[in-house]
Amino acid sequence: MPAVARCIEVAGLTPEMFLIEWFMTIYAKCLAIDVASVIWDLFLLDGEVILYCAALALLRISESAILSEGGSDLEGLSRILGEELRQRAHDPDEVLWHLHEVWYRTAPTLKEEIRSIENTEFASTHGLQRSSSSSDLRTGEAPRIGNVQGIPPPRELLRNWRHALMTRWMAR
Repeated sequence: MPAVARCIEVAGLTPEMFLIEWFMTIYAKCLAIDVASVIWDLFLLDGEVILYCAALALLRISESAILSEGGSDLEGLSRILGEELRQRAHDPDEVLWHLHEVWYRTAPTLKEEIRSIENTEFASTHGLQRSSSSSDLRTGEAPRIGNVQGIPPPRELLRNWRHALMTRWMAR
């Protein structure tokens, strides 16, 4: 992916030019609903870190198009990561597979840093906080969200839901 980063930088495309739309709509605008719903499920379980992993997964899916002649300028890159993305990332299984690969390859310290930003921004206003040992796609462990008005979250329910979701999407 360093080649993708260089191509994006040389063309003058900044992450804000495509990531803001992706994040603000939680991928609903750029992906088909069945593909976006996979990201939504994982976002509800794991928080903001999934948004970043999904962005990297979509860049991986678009890598060949970005590195081709079509991705050599700002207009081409904007088209590849905008209007053409829906056609390229049309298979929920493929998107989940790439997301899973990105998750495995992302340093735990980076995931923790993203979670700490999320906790700083949202915990004080909503009473929710993900622990530093929050969920992990590899273990199937449910996210640990702090108590809301003294009522613990149904951890077993979340754990079972995550296991069923991952089994459904990863089974081939």
